[in-house]
Amino acid sequence: MPALTRNRLVVAFLALGVACSAAFARRAGARDAWPRRVRERPERAGNAKLEIAVEPGRLAVDDPTLTRLIGDSARALGSYYGTLPFSTARVVVTPVNEGHIKGSTRCAGGIGRVSLRVAPGVTAADFRSDWVVTHELLHVAFTSLDDDSTTHEWVGEGLSSYVEPLVRVRAGTLDERALWRDLVRDSPQGLPEAGDQGLDRTHTWGRTYWGGALFWLEVDLLVRERTQNRRSIRDVLRAVAATGANVCVDWPMARLIATGDAATGTHVLADVYAARALTNAAPDLAAWWRKLGVAPGGRSVVFDEAAPWAETRRRMTRD
Repeated sequence: MPALTRNRLVVAFLALGVACSAAFARRAGARDAWPRRVRERPERAGNAKLEIAVEPGRLAVDDPTLTRLIGDSARALGSYYGTLPFSTARVVVTPVNEGHIKGSTRCAGGIGRVSLRVAPGVTAADFRSDWVVTHELLHVAFTSLDDDSTTHEWVGEGLSSYVEPLVRVRAGTLDERALWRDLVRDSPQGLPEAGDQGLDRTHTWGRTYWGGALFWLEVDLLVRERTQNRRSIRDVLRAVAATGANVCVDWPMARLIATGDAATGTHVLADVYAARALTNAAPDLAAWWRKLGVAPGGRSVVFDEAAPWAETRRRMTRD
């Protein structure tokens, strides 16, 4: 076959391929019309830089609004800490077809990386009222525990679960009564059941998240009781942050306990760890709620401002 003829055939086949690809793309619908690249949206949050990346896909919130909302969560956390305990964090937003907002956090390349999976129906109002971004940023801000990730997973998950609503009430994105309603209603999921061997050796969902949250609630309550509200869990977190620890810095549990107790001038962390992590002893939730002056009331809660720990309850979301 002459060379010229062969060249014409090659060109014809290439043209046919381009035409078929274009027709397929048109038939594929609007989902393939999105740009096939990540949109980088840097945001400052006090002393920290957020590297926000939005992957291709359909979202109800535009990029500037999404960036600001994620930044607002980081700024609220910085207000709680005093200053964010990391200089840079990466937040990758991936549109998904169903669900609401889901998240996960890990250390990647020496910085904390938050992965958010966001459904197309999630609005700006949904973002403002949701807990996931704050929860995951708390993971970025807190040390990893290198003894055994399974053994002590409850420490970080419980901390994020307990502190997240405190941060959001302070920021004005969660009502104080909603915090206590959820805590009173849902915290029994964290109590030990038959066969439980303590938080370190019982790795069910309820014990990891709600059991861990109850651990940190008990630490907060006892520190405040023994120091007449001069110290709290915030002092523990600030002391950890002051060392430069975050999700990319592994600590043994013993160091966390020693650092936290030194910051509060108590032995509360050591005592509560021995009681809850190493045995299956259960806290008396009814006694806590009674002392705090919190009782279920329809779809909300009723506060008793004359209760013994009523001032503690008020200060937990204010200082």
